[in-house]
Amino acid sequence: MGHLEDFEFRNEGSYAYRFQESEVSKNIQLWSIGWDTHSSQLYKWNGLKRKDTDKYIFQYTVRGYGKIKIEDEIYTLDSGTAFMVTTPGDYEYYLPEESSEWEFIYITLYGDAAKYCWGKLTDTNGSILRFHPESRPIQTLLSIYAQANEKRIDTPYIGSSLAYQMTMSLLEFTSAMDQPSARWHPGVAKAINHVKSHFAKELTIDTLAWEAGLSPYHFSRLFKQTTGYTPLQYVTFVRMYKAADLVLHTNYTFEEIARKTGYANANYMNKVFKKLTGISPREFRKRMDSYQFDELLKEYERSVLKR
Repeated sequence: MGHLEDFEFRNEGSYAYRFQESEVSKNIQLWSIGWDTHSSQLYKWNGLKRKDTDKYIFQYTVRGYGKIKIEDEIYTLDSGTAFMVTTPGDYEYYLPEESSEWEFIYITLYGDAAKYCWGKLTDTNGSILRFHPESRPIQTLLSIYAQANEKRIDTPYIGSSLAYQMTMSLLEFTSAMDQPSARWHPGVAKAINHVKSHFAKELTIDTLAWEAGLSPYHFSRLFKQTTGYTPLQYVTFVRMYKAADLVLHTNYTFEEIARKTGYANANYMNKVFKKLTGISPREFRKRMDSYQFDELLKEYERSVLKR
C-alpha cells in the first residue's frame, strides 16, 4: 500500500456535490468523495438510520482496519478490502475497540446506472471485495479524488462522467475475474465455471471431465495445456482463495470454513492452507495482516481467472 500512503492528496478531506436535478444526474451522478482517518470508536454508521436514501457507497481501506456488520455477518475491513452498500440497508460499519485507527477513501454515487452496478456486483460477488492498489478501480478512485481536491469537478457533466468511469471500472474488473477467456475450449470454460459455483462440493477429475463433455484423459491434458494448471490444482486455488477470505473477514470456526470450502475437516484444510500460504489459518487470522492474503490473491490472479 506504499504508493497510496505517498499519494499527493492523501487524507485531505471530503467533498460533497449537490448538482441540480437533470437527466444527466438521473442516470448517474457523484454525491461525495473523501479520504478520512478515524481513531475514535465514536465513528459508526448504521445503514438503517442514514438520512440520505438511494445512495451507493464504495469504501476502500488504505491503512488500519474497521469492521462492518451486514445482517448477521461481521467482516474485517483491512488494507486492500472494500465494501459496497446502499442506503438504506441492514448494515453498520465502525471502528472496533481493538483497532487503533482506520484510514479509508470512499465515494458515494446515485442514479439508475449506479443502482444497476451495485446490484449486479453485490449479487455476483457479495458486498466485500478486495482490490490491489494498482487495480483500475482504485486508480480511478484516486484520480477522481485528485480532481475533487483540485476543485475541477464543477459541473454535473463532469461529475456524471467521473461517476460513470468509476462504475465501469468496477464492472470491468469483476467481469475479468468472473469470466474465463472466450478463446478457450468450451469444455475448459464449463469446468472452470463449475468449480467456481461448486467448490464446496466434492470435485474429481471425472466429474469435471463430465461437465466439460470430454474424457478424463483428454480433459486433463487440455486443461493443463490451456491454463498451465492441472484441474485439481485449480480447484485448490479457488478453495484456498475463498478460505483465506473467510478466515480473515468472518468469525467462522475453522471447521465451518472447511465445510464451506469443500474440505472434510479443518485439519486437512489447515495442511493445504499452510502449504500454499506458509502459515496456518489460525496464525493468519491472529496476525490481522493482509500480506499473505495479497500474495495468495496475486497467485490466484495469475491463475486461469486472470489470463
